[in-house]
Amino acid sequence: MTKKYKNGFITDPACLSPDDTVAAVDQLKAKHGYSGIPITSNGKIGSLLVGIVTSRDVDFVLDRSVKLKEVMTTDLFTGLLCIINSLLILYEIIFNQRRKGFHCQRQMN
Repeated sequence: MTKKYKNGFITDPACLSPDDTVAAVDQLKAKHGYSGIPITSNGKIGSLLVGIVTSRDVDFVLDRSVKLKEVMTTDLFTGLLCIINSLLILYEIIFNQRRKGFHCQRQMN
C-alpha cells in the first residue's frame, strides 16, 4: 500500500462532490478510515474546495441518501501551505481554528 500522508497531511485525499450522498461518505470511511472528507466542486482532487464532511456532519443523519450539499460544512479556513514557514506554526494555526469551530483544509488548485 502506498503511503498517502506526509507530516500529518493526506497527500492524495479521496474527494466527493456536493451531489454525492452520505452513503458515499460511509463507504470511504469504511474503506480508508478517513474521519474528514474534502468536498470539491466536481468530486476530484484539484478542483475547487467547497466544503468538508466529518462525522459530526453525518453521524445523526438517518437518511443516507441525503446529498452532501445539505450537510457539509462550508465555513472553511483555508490557506496556501507554501507560505507557512514551519509545520509547528501550521499545527498551531489549525489547533486555534478548530477551537473556534472551523475546519482547516488545504486549498486545492
